[in-house]
Amino acid sequence: MVVAECIVALLFPFTWQHVYVPILPASLHHFLDAPVPYIMGLCWPKEERAQLSIPGEANLCLVDIDNQVVEVPEDIPKFPCRNELITELVDTLKTFGKSQKVDNDGASRNRGKEEMRNYIDMLKLNNAVREIFLCRFIHMFRSYENFVIQPNQHDMEQWLSTRETMQNFDKTAFLSDQPEPHLPFLSRFIETQMFATFIDNKIVSLWEEPDPYLKLFDARMRLLNGEHCGDGVRVTTYERCTTYQETETQIEKRANNVDVVAPTPKPLDGPSANRSRRRTPSAQWRRRDRRHQQAEHLQINADQREFHLAEKHAGL
Repeated sequence: MVVAECIVALLFPFTWQHVYVPILPASLHHFLDAPVPYIMGLCWPKEERAQLSIPGEANLCLVDIDNQVVEVPEDIPKFPCRNELITELVDTLKTFGKSQKVDNDGASRNRGKEEMRNYIDMLKLNNAVREIFLCRFIHMFRSYENFVIQPNQHDMEQWLSTRETMQNFDKTAFLSDQPEPHLPFLSRFIETQMFATFIDNKIVSLWEEPDPYLKLFDARMRLLNGEHCGDGVRVTTYERCTTYQETETQIEKRANNVDVVAPTPKPLDGPSANRSRRRTPSAQWRRRDRRHQQAEHLQINADQREFHLAEKHAGL
């Protein structure tokens, strides 16, 4: 489940549009033979991994968490600047992955502070990894707006009625403007449903409030283009992500602010407290009287007990 959630999160600003089952029950393993793209998670004992038979396994990407193995089909194109991206991720893990262990012999207060610090460091690591992938997508699609085909219709209803018969993105012109080593990946990526949905959201933003993912992506893209003094200027060298230092300040701010405040306890000197004090003596006498009657009842023999019961019933 963790791997599935991470994959979906790292796709930002794109959203997975197909089957998504983070934990697939054993009784539904035949779903793995589905003829559509999917993300599914399997819980399988490590010793039985060799016995797992997955239909069409040669066409699937498999991530084995236990054995730390990733298997992909041979025809899968490499991610642009793959080696540089791996190096940046490894360096990030080294920077944020040095959380100190909690000292079990220390005071509980210090132990709590250490656990909180480790938790914040983990949030910063997650934020940095997501920012790095977002930065890669920004560099790959920083000029995508220049290739969006604007609709001729004046309202969204007309555009939606002709959406299936019209092109909304000039794929040929976009690919001709990209570095040649990136073409195998980009040519297949722009054919995905999540990219088509991303472009549709861009066009719909002409009439409605922009999608939050699209809004943030465009803001970051304009920021990057402004740093290079031009709109859509292609940069051939690999640039590392520098924005996560800015976004992690929000994590620190959220961690230092108290989210929950305990309510102030009610005073005990009010009228209700006085009433409870007045009731306490009478309640104590009633309890004492019941205990005394019970003790007397236990001390009499069986014949006397039956006599008292008969006398009580006769009185009723």
